[in-house]
Amino acid sequence: MNSNKKGAELSLNVIVIAILVLIVLAILIFILSNKIGGFREGVDSCTDKGGKCNQLNCNGPIIKTGDCASCCIELITPKST
Repeated sequence: MNSNKKGAELSLNVIVIAILVLIVLAILIFILSNKIGGFREGVDSCTDKGGKCNQLNCNGPIIKTGDCASCCIELITPKST
């Protein structure tokens, strides 16, 4: 019988390298998704949009943000001269 040991070793090496690449890729995706999530929370906060959370008397639009269910964005009225 003629066995091809080199061919078997090559395919085993390819499988091991592919598994390692997939593990590293999964770790990178996890790290980057957490970083992007933190950035998104900062951009989507009520105070970053210039509003006040749960204000009773609001003279502007009320929007929902990541940290506040009713974020009041006050309208700036021009001062009359």
